Amino acid sequence: MDGETVSSFDDQDDNRKSKKFTRDVGTFVMNEKKNRFAFELLVKNQPGAIFVIGQEFAEKNVNILHFAHSDTQSDKAAVFVVGDFSSADCSPEELLEHLKNNTDFVLEAEFAKKAGPVYYSSYLFPLQVDGKRTILFGPANLNGFLYGLRKNLGDGMALSLLYHMGFGIGEYIYNYYIKTKGYTFRNIDKIMEMVNAILVSYGWGKVSNFSLGGNRIIIDVEDLWECEIQKENGDATGSNYFRGILAGFFQRVYEKNVEVKETLCIAKGDDFCQFEVHILD
Repeated sequence: MDGETVSSFDDQDDNRKSKKFTRDVGTFVMNEKKNRFAFELLVKNQPGAIFVIGQEFAEKNVNILHFAHSDTQSDKAAVFVVGDFSSADCSPEELLEHLKNNTDFVLEAEFAKKAGPVYYSSYLFPLQVDGKRTILFGPANLNGFLYGLRKNLGDGMALSLLYHMGFGIGEYIYNYYIKTKGYTFRNIDKIMEMVNAILVSYGWGKVSNFSLGGNRIIIDVEDLWECEIQKENGDATGSNYFRGILAGFFQRVYEKNVEVKETLCIAKGDDFCQFEVHILD
């Protein structure tokens, strides 16, 4: 581990930090305005299907607010789409009939299910990432996860438990994503690229920079969910869960004991969270 490696995932594009757009990945959409309507479609899996659906909405001056579709490995796919009818040239019922009549692409069309003010898809289940079953944790789950333990167990035990839960998950992340690729600590650039890909794809945060020198790795993470929630709650505790994930992960990478400290934290007023991973002899 002699020498120093410094890398920024923004090197290739100076404007990449500004190219950050939130994405609503769920099929649970609040209908805060009466002019929003949701549709569920079963369409043929063939080139042009998504274009035709978009064209149907565009021709009626209906802005698409949310669009999601199922896996496209079979000959058909489910589509969930929410449209804003504020300036529409037709009613939701008329658009639904247009969709039903487009038999070249559309097999079935209906209004999506509604629970109170919420539209949701009954077709798009279960959720998957890379073909593997995945679940989403919303604000209630995330707050309950971080603060429910502290309320019931006390801060000391809860924060220790969060760290050790994270440690075990870090080991499994290594086994699942790194060990199978044959990467070792000599491939630290590739390992960190994979870490960043996982964090961004699952919505956990974004690695903006990392440096390796001697027996220490410094990792900068933007918008880390654990600390973002603490910031919203006026809590400056800092990371325990994600810090544990890094410890379990890098202990497997180096096959040595590691110590991880959070030296900067958005919950404490810093611009990003920074972690120092010390590889112990």
